[in-house]
Amino acid sequence: MKDLISIIVPVYKVEKYLDRCVKSLINQTYENIEIILINDGSPDNCPLMCDKFANDFNNIRVIHQENSGPSKARNAGINIANGQFLTFVDSDDFVHPTYLEFLKSEIDHNNVLLSICGYQKNSTGLPFQCDKSPLSDTVKVNDCEAFELLLNNQELCAPWAKLYNIRLFQDLRFPVDILYEDMFFTPQVFKKAVKISVSFNKLYYYNQEGESIIRSSYNYLKLTQYFEACKFWVSFASTNYPEHSERTTLHFYRNILNLCKEIRLDKNEEVMELYLKYKSLVLNYSFKLLTSKSFPIKEKIKLILLKVNFY
Repeated sequence: MKDLISIIVPVYKVEKYLDRCVKSLINQTYENIEIILINDGSPDNCPLMCDKFANDFNNIRVIHQENSGPSKARNAGINIANGQFLTFVDSDDFVHPTYLEFLKSEIDHNNVLLSICGYQKNSTGLPFQCDKSPLSDTVKVNDCEAFELLLNNQELCAPWAKLYNIRLFQDLRFPVDILYEDMFFTPQVFKKAVKISVSFNKLYYYNQEGESIIRSSYNYLKLTQYFEACKFWVSFASTNYPEHSERTTLHFYRNILNLCKEIRLDKNEEVMELYLKYKSLVLNYSFKLLTSKSFPIKEKIKLILLKVNFY
C-alpha cells in the first residue's frame, strides 16, 4: 500500500478556478490521496462547490471556517491530515497529473523529508498544455544550499510545489495574522528537513490572473510586513548560515531599494513616510553596496538614481 498523501487547499473567492484545481488533484496518477478543502469564509459559491466535491468523492473532506487567511486555513488542514506526507495547492492553481507521483518518488529515491519541483506561471486563466519536455536532473541539497536557492529566487519560498513528510510539522506551523508568512515558514522547514530533493520540472501551474493579496498594490501594512520578513531572513542567516550572512544582507538592501522604486510616487502619507525611512536606510549603507563586488551593477545604478532623488 502506497503512503497516503494529504493535499491541503485553502479556498477563498476562487469559484472561477476551483473546479480546475480540484479536477487536477482528482486526476493524479498517484491515487492514495485525501484532499482537504478549507473554505476560509468565502462569500461566493465556493462553499457549495466544496460540499458538492465532498459528496461526489469519498476522499475529499471540507472544513468551513470564518475568514482567517491562508495560514490559519493551512494550519487547520495540517491538524486533521491523515497522510504521512502533505502538499499545499492554492485553489486558483492546478497541477500536472504526475505532480504527486514525481515528488513522492524523489522523496523515496533520495531518502529525504522534502522534495521540490518547478512551476510554470499562467496569466491567461485558460488551461494550457502541460509541459512535455524531458525531465531535468534532480539534485539533492542540504538546508544551507536550499537557503541559497531562496536567495537566488525568492519565489521558491512559496509553500506549494513541495511535498513534505508529516514529521516536519511536529512543532511547526504557518505564522498567522501576517503577510508574507511563507518567508518565515520556508527557511525553517528547510532547516528541519536537513536534506532536500530539488527538481525544476514544471509540474505546478501558478495562476497569475487577477489580483491576489501579494500582487495587489502596496499599502502601509504590506510594506511594513514585507520589511519585517526581509529582516527575518537576515537574522535567520546570521544565526544558522553565517556563511550566507553578507549575501543575505545584500539581498535585504536590494529588496528595500526596489521597494523605494515602487512607492516613490505614492500619494498616501503613511506610505511616503515609509519611503523616506527606507530611502534613508539604504543610503546610509550605500558605500558598502556600491563597493561590494556581489551587489549587481543594475542595482548599483538604481542606488545612484536614488541618491540623486530620481527614485
